[in-house]
Amino acid sequence: MNGVRSVPPIILGSMNAKATDRTGWKKRALEAEAALAAALVERNELWQELHKRAADEREIEYYRRLNAQIEGSLSWRLTAPLRMVKGGALKARSLLAARRAEPRLRRSAG
Repeated sequence: MNGVRSVPPIILGSMNAKATDRTGWKKRALEAEAALAAALVERNELWQELHKRAADEREIEYYRRLNAQIEGSLSWRLTAPLRMVKGGALKARSLLAARRAEPRLRRSAG
């Protein structure tokens, strides 16, 4: 042997795998960065959705309390009979208008 060692093919094969592994890490790193960017975008969208939903719930609660205050007020309770009379009058008016229109329909159909 003149100083040159022969290397078995199994070791050469693993060396080639290491060489491709050295270049493959760049591809894997880029894929990981792309996946991270997508995850960050999704997280930000979910964060915005969460805060919008919380704001909507606070607004709904505000208007519920406001409605309860109005309906509990003295003026609301005092005007309740007037609102009932007005509702009945509007219903009677619409029924009368429907009855008045009924004979016209019968005459035009006959």
